[in-house]
Amino acid sequence: MAKSGGGDYFKRSSLFWIVFVTLGVGHFSWVVFAPGTFPFQYLGPYGTFCRYLVDNHSGLLYKGWWAALAIHAVEAFVSLKVCSNKGINKHDHTLPLVLPDLPVRLRLPGAPHQVQT
Repeated sequence: MAKSGGGDYFKRSSLFWIVFVTLGVGHFSWVVFAPGTFPFQYLGPYGTFCRYLVDNHSGLLYKGWWAALAIHAVEAFVSLKVCSNKGINKHDHTLPLVLPDLPVRLRLPGAPHQVQT
């Protein structure tokens, strides 16, 4: 079983990945839902590519945004189920839901430094 803090099962990601994923999701959301306000012209070739995607494949971008949200929701609920199966208390297993863009990794059986019951 996990200790009360859940520290034996969860590992936080680095600040770099937290910022990178947050900005990436924000960029994707901005391009999908408010492309008229996005500054494509200041991003050089990447901006031109994004503008092309918005102009020619906006439906695919919209569906992709919703697919990413659905995948994340399923991932969060699976992590809840795995945590409850592992005996991690409610406070500890809500970490993946409260901080959704942190890639919280659960150490499965056989992982090093696992607490023995």
